[in-house]
Amino acid sequence: MAHTSKTRSKLRRRFIEGGDLAVVAERLGVAIATARRWRREALKSGDDWQQARDAFLLAGKGRRSTMRQGVEKYMGVYLKAVEALEAADDLEPLERTDALAKLADSFNKITGSVAKLDAKLATLGVAMETVEKLGDFIKSDFPQHAGAFLEVLEPFGERLAKDHG
Repeated sequence: MAHTSKTRSKLRRRFIEGGDLAVVAERLGVAIATARRWRREALKSGDDWQQARDAFLLAGKGRRSTMRQGVEKYMGVYLKAVEALEAADDLEPLERTDALAKLADSFNKITGSVAKLDAKLATLGVAMETVEKLGDFIKSDFPQHAGAFLEVLEPFGERLAKDHG
């Protein structure tokens, strides 16, 4: 069965807003295999639905707060591991050095990933928040233009995800 681009956009939007892909597909009358294919095709063309979903969900929950909590948890584990290494009397110096080097490498990878993720998600999150505020503004102050706004919103959201992904 052929589906319209509107159905495809609706499925994408509902997935990004937190819906389960299989559930959303079923509700829209789309086979799950088709929904997965659409997602793969979009990814190949630069539209990463999962990244857009992550940005949307993090923007709603407070992106920085979520990342801060993750880094704080990691740091707690990291510090306990360092303390355990310092207290371990049964380790040879080379074993202790190797373990500390692995911890340092892990620390560098985590902090580097957070820095990259923060920058990427920040731009997409701000863009999505701006579009959301524009929608609220149009709804309250220019309701006669709401139809036109909705008509261009989904394709524009796809472009934002592609540009900021």
